[in-house]
Amino acid sequence: MAFAGPVDFGLAEVNEALASRHLKWKIKVELNLEEPDTYRIEPYGYGGGHVTGGDLRGLMYGLLEAADQIRSKGRLALTHATPAIPWRGVRMFAANDLGKYSEDFWRDYFRTLARSRLNHFSLIFSTGPEDVASERDGNLHGNLQMLRFISQTAADYAVDFTVGFWETGQPFEIGAGTHDALIKLLAECPLIRTVELRPRSADASVYRETVFKALHEMGRRVALDPRGALLDAAMRNAAEDAGVALRIPSQSWPPGFEIDPPPGAGHELFYWMWGRLAYDPKTKPPHTVAADEYGIAEQIVSQLRNALLADPDAYLFPEIHPGPEIHPGPEIHPALIADEKPGDPNDFVATIPEAVHNRIGNIASAKQTPLQIADALSTASVELEKAGPGKMAMPDFQLLAELARYHSHRLRAAYYVEMFDQLKNPAALDRAEQELKESAWNPEESSHEESSHEESSHKDELAIEQRRKSTNLDPAKEIPAPLETPPRPQIAHVPVKFVAADQPVTLTLQINPVKNVRTVRLHYRALEARVWKTIEEPPGSLTFTIPKSDLAPDSQWVYYFEILNPENTGWFEPDPVNSIPYHWVRVAPK
Repeated sequence: MAFAGPVDFGLAEVNEALASRHLKWKIKVELNLEEPDTYRIEPYGYGGGHVTGGDLRGLMYGLLEAADQIRSKGRLALTHATPAIPWRGVRMFAANDLGKYSEDFWRDYFRTLARSRLNHFSLIFSTGPEDVASERDGNLHGNLQMLRFISQTAADYAVDFTVGFWETGQPFEIGAGTHDALIKLLAECPLIRTVELRPRSADASVYRETVFKALHEMGRRVALDPRGALLDAAMRNAAEDAGVALRIPSQSWPPGFEIDPPPGAGHELFYWMWGRLAYDPKTKPPHTVAADEYGIAEQIVSQLRNALLADPDAYLFPEIHPGPEIHPGPEIHPALIADEKPGDPNDFVATIPEAVHNRIGNIASAKQTPLQIADALSTASVELEKAGPGKMAMPDFQLLAELARYHSHRLRAAYYVEMFDQLKNPAALDRAEQELKESAWNPEESSHEESSHEESSHKDELAIEQRRKSTNLDPAKEIPAPLETPPRPQIAHVPVKFVAADQPVTLTLQINPVKNVRTVRLHYRALEARVWKTIEEPPGSLTFTIPKSDLAPDSQWVYYFEILNPENTGWFEPDPVNSIPYHWVRVAPK
């Protein structure tokens, strides 16, 4: 069944739930003035209720929640929901025959994304716009009718749609035909509002006359999601100069994500875990799911998100891995680049190069390291495999356990490859190679389709062998052992929320016991500033004073503490694992 839009889908779900309970309630729906994706449910005393949303998607979410409450309890509860992670994305790599999936498949797929509170979908082609827009016989990539249907169906379920073009095999040529192909594609698919491009190399003058010009001429706002070579500052500046809007996902904590899901159908719980827990980490498990398994699976999802921050060019699901080597280079997801804001993930999770640099240089940092993430994933994987009677009750939990095991080894392998790159000790490659072998992907539920995972693993092995041929090896440089973090002490702080203008501010911290504390850093900055300022104090003096010169009247600023121990690890206050990892302060006007 097709719906006219997200609200119609939500109302149909509510009416179906009411019919299953033989109830005839009145449900009033309308938009409110709150943030996007938010909703409220206000039950009436005599049955029925009032559902409002900050936008059409939020209103749909409210109706879906109302339907769930009616099905499970036969009543509505007073509810106000706002997303913990605003950007919750899924990425699918298009096969050579886009038409192999039916229209019914796509309707069911986007219903799953909507019910899971996943709000963004990217369809990625490994060819250029000219091939996708082609109408040659037998070229199903050129089936614009299907692409138009997919983008329309995404809109029907309030899922933002992006079409992407990546150079993963043979490079596609950006030339005169690219401009016309993009114009044709976007004209035929009016609900495509974002184009993602990931070339290996790019010439600003060529892109200015082709891609940028086409996006600017469309007569509607079509944003560019820059990847690969387009992340270069000069290329992004050229796009903005050409009048092209750039889509850079907003920062949040926990940070936004874009996952590669398992191929095929039948993984509703997998999508549910990623989307619903990202929307509301306090979401209770479905009644069909054991609480102990759910709790461990929740930990795995959280740590997998951190794993993608530590290695931003990694792919969640290995079977659809498009092929970069284990240590691909400097590309970073747009959500993590230059324009720092409070809660920037790089403030709390160390990338692989950063973690290795800190370990070699004995640089103290409280950031979660790739090895710590890998250890957490390994532990959770074993626990989840042991949960439940005999085998795990849910196939998607088994899949999550396998993903946790796989990524724990891949993170360690990438870590030791980077260790070699910085130390040139070939023993690091031995460790990386061993971790790579142990990461072998063998889930019980494996796609029967041809996969690029084997090819990708071969490229990883070749990357390691190429490094072994280096002429500047230095076996004498010792590989530092992983660091241990002692248990977190009791840390107490009364946040300052409002301060007078042009007055210094004193902040105090209490730590018990202080014996495992070497030093404490206060990091702070104005909300619009790009650089954190730092004040460091020994554990005997846990009082920090921010000078009045840093506190402009009628401004906002943020701060957090980093507590370091003699082992060169540490903890944050607030704890980013359990809360927003910074305090927000308003400075009064003069």
